[in-house]
Amino acid sequence: MRRRLPKGAAGLVLFFVMLLAFAEIIGFAWAFLVAAGAIIGLITSYSAAILKSWRRAAYICGLLTALYVVLFILLSLEEFSLLIGSLLLFAALATVMYATRGIDWSERRAVGPA
Repeated sequence: MRRRLPKGAAGLVLFFVMLLAFAEIIGFAWAFLVAAGAIIGLITSYSAAILKSWRRAAYICGLLTALYVVLFILLSLEEFSLLIGSLLLFAALATVMYATRGIDWSERRAVGPA
């Protein structure tokens, strides 16, 4: 069985292709703004169609915008990007671990009627 790349992931890959293409012509900051805006708009509108809710799509738009802002800051801070990126990943992992600390992962669920 072949696994297919999710459409959202394809949009995220396309972001970097657009960034490289535009950066050669208009510079990095403007290229980042154009590419991020295009991909955020694309994924938001696709999410609205799939979820049948612009409210949920607006939430996804906000998350993507925050993600691209953090990514822009990381890429702009050339000398400290590895340090800041690793600290942000540490914070994200710590948050997930804290949020899921009460889940019993070994508990078996009953499947179907008992």
